[in-house]
Amino acid sequence: MTEVFWEDQDVGAIREFGDMVVDETRMRAFAVDYDPRPVTLGEAAQWPEMHDQRPVASDLHVSGLCMRMMVDHILLRSSSLGSPGIQRLRWLGPVFAGDRLSVRQAVLSKQRHPRRGDVGFINNRTEVLNQHGRLVMFMESAGMFRLREPLPVPEEDA
Repeated sequence: MTEVFWEDQDVGAIREFGDMVVDETRMRAFAVDYDPRPVTLGEAAQWPEMHDQRPVASDLHVSGLCMRMMVDHILLRSSSLGSPGIQRLRWLGPVFAGDRLSVRQAVLSKQRHPRRGDVGFINNRTEVLNQHGRLVMFMESAGMFRLREPLPVPEEDA
């Protein structure tokens, strides 16, 4: 398997990957352990106007599923050095057990680290879509990646 470096990621490139079915047992277990709100436990009958009363996956569970797909399809075979953070994160629609999720990711920009010649930043917009192509989550975040061909470190930083 070829390792993906900073140089391999082009601004404007779009990747589509993932095919994950939301498992009800895992969804409910996550809700019980980390987000036991009535809506995530399927106890939202008191709010029938909100949705069809099926349990809704916790927003953070959906984020975790997105991360799993990113790890499986990109990060495990890349020179990733982690992330300095997420700039924007929004959940835009409910995710139910049995939904099939996928990811569409666009490279928004990239730049070299100002003081490390072996590291570059990639800024991405990541979208999670359900089986109907409906956008259920998006985030804009940065990732750090090793360069295949490091540049010399500026003298003032050496």
